[in-house]
Amino acid sequence: METNSKTALGIMKILQPRRSRLPAIRAVQGEEGKLTFGTPDMTLTFGFTIGEPGQYDVAKSLDRLAAGLLPVKEPLDNNLIDAVKTAGVGIKITGDEAEKMRAAIEPVKHAISTEDTRYYLNGVFVDTAGGELIVVATDGHRLATNKTGVKIEEVVGFPDNSLIIPAGALKTLAKLGAWREVVLYSLTAVFKGAGWELTTKLIDGTFPAWRNVMPDKKDMKHSCEVTGYKKLLALAAKDGKRDGKRGVRVYDGGGLAFRDEVLEPATSENYVVVNAGYLLQAIGAGMTTLHWQDDAKAVCLLTGAVDSYALMPMRED
Repeated sequence: METNSKTALGIMKILQPRRSRLPAIRAVQGEEGKLTFGTPDMTLTFGFTIGEPGQYDVAKSLDRLAAGLLPVKEPLDNNLIDAVKTAGVGIKITGDEAEKMRAAIEPVKHAISTEDTRYYLNGVFVDTAGGELIVVATDGHRLATNKTGVKIEEVVGFPDNSLIIPAGALKTLAKLGAWREVVLYSLTAVFKGAGWELTTKLIDGTFPAWRNVMPDKKDMKHSCEVTGYKKLLALAAKDGKRDGKRGVRVYDGGGLAFRDEVLEPATSENYVVVNAGYLLQAIGAGMTTLHWQDDAKAVCLLTGAVDSYALMPMRED
């Protein structure tokens, strides 16, 4: 399947926004009609038929491609480009199982951290322990995990707690459609779909031991079905951005309060305080019910579409 110039233009804009601080993306058309976009951490290859073999400056080519003209052929400094290479034994996932993995990642990736200082949380961790792939994301305030349903055999010598797919790669993959094949190596991952192939470096870091954080549902004494509070939580989250006070009271059995205002009448006196924006995002990911312990300072649990979801409570504002 070949990619036309209009599609390629859209891809370029995704990978290289005009305000991007990334190095210029390399575009190389090989003898077999392939066009490859590359940054130091990622390469993306398509079937393509425009222009001549060589390197092209993407930033200078966007307007020309939009006008139906050839891109600007200009040699780039190869020191800016690190070819992403694969090495070692890999875990290969194909067909419907690759799609299962993609579907499992979708509802957890909103929990990815955006803090540069905690770079090892800037992606989705793929846990290979236990014979089934589990995907995990956390920013230290919430932790979402999902079983993929993909069974694997133990790979001798494969690294523990270090298969972390970067958020940037996942953002690009979200624009490309269904996955037909995934190969996970110790340092890189390769994703393939209809007419495209993306290779990305994995985050060089160690993901925390997430199982030690996840609370047990049997310890939960209180709960509230929260899906009906989406509009109220959206208003609270919006107001909270102005002054930093984002905590909402969620009451056992039902009820919601924000600051001194009752948003939904409470049915009991027991409550927990959580971040309105985080709870709203969890509902958007398919979580339906919030659970907590007698100790309202202990980690809360959300149940619903994702297999396990922990949420840290807040202090009263």
